[in-house]
Amino acid sequence: MFRRRRNAQKDKLDLTGNFDEPLLDLRSRNALYNEVFPYETILSMRQLYSRLESQIKVLPKRFGFTSAISEEGVSYMSRAFGTTVAHDTGSDVCIVETNWWSPTVNDPDGLGAVVTGKKNLNDVIVSTNHPNLAIISAGLLSPNERSIASRSESLKRVLEELGERFDHIILDLPAVQATSETIPLASLTDSMCMVVRQGVTSSQRVRKSIDLLGHLNVVGVVMNQVETHTPNFILNLFPTE
Repeated sequence: MFRRRRNAQKDKLDLTGNFDEPLLDLRSRNALYNEVFPYETILSMRQLYSRLESQIKVLPKRFGFTSAISEEGVSYMSRAFGTTVAHDTGSDVCIVETNWWSPTVNDPDGLGAVVTGKKNLNDVIVSTNHPNLAIISAGLLSPNERSIASRSESLKRVLEELGERFDHIILDLPAVQATSETIPLASLTDSMCMVVRQGVTSSQRVRKSIDLLGHLNVVGVVMNQVETHTPNFILNLFPTE
């Protein structure tokens, strides 16, 4: 469905702060997603990509976004990051929503339908206005189904198949303190970021969430809706070398 392609001229990201650059938008074929990302958000995503590139040399195959509590903007950041990476690098990217507790859109034919055997994977991969970017909604699952799906071999097989089709999979994860199933879902990533909405999330909640994810590869934080510098309590949560 998606062919791998490369654009050598886009290997290096533009961090010059050119505010005349057009905004990036995301429009899905099924009209469930339709949004425009402001330049400040795009720049933040490019800086995140560059930090990852400097820390681990290459963007992970599976990269996740989570938060301490709900309503921190994880889904928005996942879509913004996936759109930016697809646009700037030419890589084939698939954004996969796994938050069955708070789905972004009301779509019964999403990931949940594949994991439970009701749909084929091809049926739920939705193309977008970017030829190398696709998105899969979380779909709808009952509370009992969510627990089973989060730990299922079926979900692992879906991600493995997506890994054969796409260069990068961006996982939109539920909040750490919203459900215990976040941990098994997060373990399916190669690395992840915490999204923190300044003025909403307490330092205690962030610390507790990072402790719960301590055995996984949390590479940093992304501040959402922030106009000042990153607070010291956030910076101190991650070792510097």
